[in-house]
Amino acid sequence: MRLKEKEKEAKKEEILQAARKFFSEKGFEHTSMDEIAKKVKIAKGTIYLYFDSKQALLLEILNFAKKITIEKHRGIIDSKLPYIQKLKEMIQISLDFTRDYPEYGRIFHSLIHQLDMDSKEEIAKFFHTDDEENLFFLIKKVLVLGVKEKEFKQDLNIAEESFRIWALSVSHTILNTIVRSVPPAFKKLWDKDGLIDLEKVLSDTIDKILNTYLK
Repeated sequence: MRLKEKEKEAKKEEILQAARKFFSEKGFEHTSMDEIAKKVKIAKGTIYLYFDSKQALLLEILNFAKKITIEKHRGIIDSKLPYIQKLKEMIQISLDFTRDYPEYGRIFHSLIHQLDMDSKEEIAKFFHTDDEENLFFLIKKVLVLGVKEKEFKQDLNIAEESFRIWALSVSHTILNTIVRSVPPAFKKLWDKDGLIDLEKVLSDTIDKILNTYLK
């Protein structure tokens, strides 16, 4: 790679890092391309040489999350684990991602509350393509195979349960992010003695639902 290309890639990554910071702290809607440009010390017009819009910048950031998690999901699907365990592991991957990259959890949460309907639909299309780049599709694939191999009930409603597991994964990820960001003083309002293990509560909920699939 030539020096100029390396410099351009380095600047692009610098822009992405600044955008992740602003999106996670202020939210997507309340962040401007101008302040991102100022953070990386370039002119506002220059940033558009890298990303033609703020939404394009957001999609690039989300693509990183999608790429990492989908690769891990595929690894689980290709493993020799029982199908019910594969589903549990796939949900856990999403929780682990927001633990390892907490800024993404805050970005996901802000998108739900801040984006207008048209923008939300475009983001949804990015994540919900009908192929193996889509978590919903991969969950459905595991359910179909589980039924075929007679690990799951033969009358399992694949479409309905695919959505249920996908929704569980998303909602638990967001809930985990919210609870982690709550100051300790506020946590005591619902967990005075510090006895609630959030991850165990979420895991038990998932187990109860998935166990209903077994024959």
